[in-house]
Amino acid sequence: MELAICPVCKKQSLVLSMSTQEIPHFGKILILSTRCENCKFKHSDVFNVEIKEPLS
Repeated sequence: MELAICPVCKKQSLVLSMSTQEIPHFGKILILSTRCENCKFKHSDVFNVEIKEPLS
């Protein structure tokens, strides 16, 4: 497991994870999250991977 540098404590202890999920009526989403094993800093982002037309 490769660790990144934490933006808060500046230690190389930031764990990066990425996953995709299928959400009904929305389609596929991408979840990116980071967690520092040293200072416990956390951050998450959610992105749409596909665009679906509205249901009528």
